Amino acid sequence: MTFTEERAQVAVEYLITYGWVILVIAIALGALYALGVFNTNFITPNTCIMTASFSCLSATLASNGGMYVRISQDTPDPINITAIACDSNQSLIHATTLTPQVYLAPGQNATFSITCWQNGVPFSAASGTLYSGYLLVSYTDFATGFNYTTVGTVALKVSAQTVPVTITALVSTSVSSTSVSSTTLLSTSISSSTSTTTTIVYTPVLTQQIAWNGTNAASSIDTVINNEIILVIAGGFPNFKPTATVDGLSATQIANQTCSGCGGTVVFFYYVAPAAGAHTVQISGESSGCCYYNFALAIENVSTSGIASSGTSSGSATTLTTSLSTSVLKELIVSDTSFVNTCFSSLTWSGNPTTPTKLGQIVGTPSTCVQGSDADEITSSIGTYSVTVSTPSSTYGSLLSVALQPV
Repeated sequence: MTFTEERAQVAVEYLITYGWVILVIAIALGALYALGVFNTNFITPNTCIMTASFSCLSATLASNGGMYVRISQDTPDPINITAIACDSNQSLIHATTLTPQVYLAPGQNATFSITCWQNGVPFSAASGTLYSGYLLVSYTDFATGFNYTTVGTVALKVSAQTVPVTITALVSTSVSSTSVSSTTLLSTSISSSTSTTTTIVYTPVLTQQIAWNGTNAASSIDTVINNEIILVIAGGFPNFKPTATVDGLSATQIANQTCSGCGGTVVFFYYVAPAAGAHTVQISGESSGCCYYNFALAIENVSTSGIASSGTSSGSATTLTTSLSTSVLKELIVSDTSFVNTCFSSLTWSGNPTTPTKLGQIVGTPSTCVQGSDADEITSSIGTYSVTVSTPSSTYGSLLSVALQPV
């Protein structure tokens, strides 16, 4: 065999050897490709990232474009979330406007159901398809009244479930004792089309309280949304049968508690303010004999249906206790007491299973020996709630509590 023939044979053997290697590699690559290893959807993890002071706790995307997203807020102040959007473009044009708005205290979170959009149309794709876009949340800061929009990003693979079942998420928070504690219960469903339906049980929110005293006196309170409830409380000594008006229209009496034969009256009224703004609250029917005080509270997200009340009075006691049974989650219990001969005493509140937050204390002018105080709490479960008010020395008076159900 000549030298040339030997070189040719070596070249052929070289090609055959490496040809088999290349063939094996090609077969392996083909198998990996068939398994989807080279599909970016296969190797891309689900991500949902928000900017500072907000966190995306979880997110799930369905084949019809419906997304469940759980968001927490860690700003220093309570906020109202006004709109939320999921879009491939950084735009709020397809945002879901929340009516009423969703209140979140610092550290609180809530779950939302929204539709994700892509290039101007609702997103729809098969299971495993990757969606990338922006998550935009618009909100109002309670402390400043300023409006903001925070922007995050999402990269989610469509879940295997083409029509998500109805879900229920109980979202809670822990806030300071001086704040209204809040929990939001949301029941959300996505239909097989791109439309979404959301039912939310909102947490009652106390937006303002005022206190004033004097016989048949008036004052002004502000509401921030239309159809906000104004709760009016009239109290004092001697016993009386007051009436209340808001902007010249009669408020509806809820309950009346009077210490018969000893003095001390508490009466609750409510009024639905049709428009946001300033409202004049007038109390009438107080005699010129002595000492009266009043409170008014502007409250969002409560109903005038199903209001319950409980009252008690005593001619000689250091404590008064009421008891109410709630029928739904997140009822707002507001209590008020009228104690006589408690000159300059500090009234304290307690309760079971939770302690209400003391909102204020005021004297019934002209005497400083008639004291009024109110407190509130939001129930965390269905059951019986007791409310107790205490004074340092034995005296006489009345305690009245009402429970308002959330909308």
